[in-house]
Amino acid sequence: MKRFIDEKFTMDNARQATKYVVVPIAAIGLGFYTVRKTGSADGLKAVTPLLAAALKYAE
Repeated sequence: MKRFIDEKFTMDNARQATKYVVVPIAAIGLGFYTVRKTGSADGLKAVTPLLAAALKYAE
């Protein structure tokens, strides 16, 4: 089992998982939190560039 994990889950896979799973979920969560706090959709507009920057950083 350990060998299977070592072969399948390399550092490259971890980076891709961060890029496509963790970063978008965090950005979307931040957006919804901002919308709830401010009561308007301006929070989502503010988060869009953050998401783009985070994806660029994760590459």
